Amino acid sequence: MENMKRYCIFSVVAESESMTAASKKLGMSPSAISQNISLLEESLGVTLIYRSTRGLSLSEAGRVLASEYKKMHSHFCHFKESISDCKEHFSGTIKIATSCGMAQEVLSQAFEKFIPQYPQLNFHIIAEDELRDAISEGVDIAIRIGKLKDSNLVYRPAGELETVLVASQQYLDEHGMPLSINDLEGHLWLRGSSCGMERRINEMLKDSKPLKFNIKLESNNIMVCRAFAIAHQGVTILPRCFVKDALQSGQLITLLPDIVWPSVEAQILTASRVLPRKVKVVIDHLKAYFKCQLSLSNSSEVGKGNVKKQTR
Repeated sequence: MENMKRYCIFSVVAESESMTAASKKLGMSPSAISQNISLLEESLGVTLIYRSTRGLSLSEAGRVLASEYKKMHSHFCHFKESISDCKEHFSGTIKIATSCGMAQEVLSQAFEKFIPQYPQLNFHIIAEDELRDAISEGVDIAIRIGKLKDSNLVYRPAGELETVLVASQQYLDEHGMPLSINDLEGHLWLRGSSCGMERRINEMLKDSKPLKFNIKLESNNIMVCRAFAIAHQGVTILPRCFVKDALQSGQLITLLPDIVWPSVEAQILTASRVLPRKVKVVIDHLKAYFKCQLSLSNSSEVGKGNVKKQTR
């Protein structure tokens, strides 16, 4: 590594053809420059510069080294520019690993206006419910809902997602409409296991008697709970953005809308704390999108005259 510094000194001397001129460019004394070149010559076992009272000239080995160093320097500058492109430019591919539901119901909408703004930026979406090894597989961004087990990835909170209690009209016709939170004990419950929703609902009740949930189905994929709710199999709590279309089409109906159900946290995970600018831009956009969706949900409820309150 010390020789690299000496190669650089030598190249400046070779280009300047003068120790004095090289001294001004490098901010070093001529004697210090001469000493570094002598040490370089000693390590290489060749003479690089012939010195005389009339000046200096390059030996054959010196001319070869000057030429090759110039090529190496040019290659290094190109390499540095390529690294800078990765950091600063909005081009290339960003690999995102997330759940199937997040990919289908959220990212497709989140990127609707974002993608056209960056035509040279491409996306590789890995839609799987198990968290991949982001480091070994080159994943730039991993997105997950709810609490995760310990991970060696960098955790970046993305925002809270509003949740809603839903069921199909056919299910309600058969089992009745719950009129209070306590009525949930009499219903079939579809559990998304990653969110711990039942425990959090009971924490809302504080001093009241804890609810006993009749777990009809449990899945680590909340889209399974969504599908079973649409198929009239029970009641479930899901992030509103995952059931927005089903609510609009009437496949699902919102129950007990005056209750503020526990929100779920969206998490963005990365392999490193230091990120290229293009990855930061995507992360910032996702955070803003989640925040906007929560604000829109709150505004919508207020507009309907539903004053949200915690049930105790």
